[in-house]
Amino acid sequence: MEITNSREYFSLLKEAFVIAKNSEREEKIKEALKIKAEDSLPPSQTLIDYWRDSVEFPNVFRGEFPEKYMELPEEIISTSLEREMGLYLLRDESGAKNAFAGVADNPNSDLKYVIEGNERVAKAKLEDALYFWRRDREKSLEELREELKTVLYNDILGSYYEKTERLEALAEKAAQQIGIDPENLKEAARLCKSDLVTELVGEFPSLQGITGGLILKHQGKDEAVWKAVYEHYRPVSQQDFLPLTTEGLVLSLVDKIDDLVSAFSTGYRPTGSGDPLGTRRAALGIIRILSESNLVVDLEELISVSMGLIAEKITLADKLMDDIKEFISVRLENKLSEDGHRIDMIRAVINSSGLQIKSIFQKLDALMELKERGILPTLIQAHKRVKNILSGKGRPEFNESLLSDPHEKELNEILSVVAQEVENAKEKENYTQILNGLLWLCPFIDELFNNVMIMHEDEKIKNNRIALLWKVNDILEDFADFSQIQEN
Repeated sequence: MEITNSREYFSLLKEAFVIAKNSEREEKIKEALKIKAEDSLPPSQTLIDYWRDSVEFPNVFRGEFPEKYMELPEEIISTSLEREMGLYLLRDESGAKNAFAGVADNPNSDLKYVIEGNERVAKAKLEDALYFWRRDREKSLEELREELKTVLYNDILGSYYEKTERLEALAEKAAQQIGIDPENLKEAARLCKSDLVTELVGEFPSLQGITGGLILKHQGKDEAVWKAVYEHYRPVSQQDFLPLTTEGLVLSLVDKIDDLVSAFSTGYRPTGSGDPLGTRRAALGIIRILSESNLVVDLEELISVSMGLIAEKITLADKLMDDIKEFISVRLENKLSEDGHRIDMIRAVINSSGLQIKSIFQKLDALMELKERGILPTLIQAHKRVKNILSGKGRPEFNESLLSDPHEKELNEILSVVAQEVENAKEKENYTQILNGLLWLCPFIDELFNNVMIMHEDEKIKNNRIALLWKVNDILEDFADFSQIQEN
């Protein structure tokens, strides 16, 4: 093909059945789907992106498969068609249909042979899936769990059976923290990996967890149990949904904690070239669960319990907890930065908040609100003045009876009032109210510095004033290290 004018480029390509623009190929797919799929719900953007990027001249087609395969749960049909063949299972508000849509890289209006070929392959896939489903759904996951003793999870920590023992103990601890009945959660933790030895997961690995949940549902198991098993791998990506049940959230969380601690304790830490146990994905999953759900747990305690369970088998490194906390903090810092938060604010909050992930997100939102109001520099300047005095100094014992100047007495009184306000606001998770309380302190801090000699010649008075400033620093730094934040 000879192109004599750049303005002809796209039109000439189209004559040769090549649509060069991504947006045009995507629009062509979406418009054709409205006709071929009729009243079906639209496919995911992920599948549309796959179609768009796989063809030069998209042509949407529709096929069908025998009604008998509707015996399969929708998730199994969808996996068989979408993940294995790049086809979209058609659905409407009432559920799945025995039909699918696909995209061919073919300009012909008659796609008879394309449709027949896809129908033939789809039928074969679904026949296998139906065969496996009928066999697997009658199996006891308790009995299948015994087979996990021969399935290696980690060459140092042993089998998946041993992993489920750790998950059961860790799930019980998490249930205690959030105040729910642990029995359903413990059962789900015990059974959640049993489907790894089913035929269906052997054929369709992406159905891990889902298969176990569907089997338990088919067998009439308690909803809290089967849903927790079904959901416990979520989120598998940053675009994936979180588990919808409390038990699912907890089981997903403890599974990821165990993955993270297992990897770090046995030398399978991620490197620039690899992440064999998916620790980055596990850390990001932990962050999403604790920041986007209403689940409130003591993450550091759960990590400590997980380490204790693993310590029964191997000797742990002295700095293991610090390394894991730093790893999660770095992932958290990266995510918050990608979300648009300033890196100085992120570090100021993370350094003061440890692994209280949800509160970190809430604190940053409150800080941004304060910045937009133009009064954040007031807190920054006050904290810097306090920290400049405290730099390099120890922490003497505070003695209220040694307060002599009215400015230091007033600051101490206001400090007690603000501390109570802060505690009340913490219980309500009202971080804007906490900042407003801290702002109330600032003029009293300024008055102290402007009118009182901190480094008094009397050693007792000097040390007591330093101790008072430590109390001020504590209440400020419990929210963030404001001194790290740039004023502009």
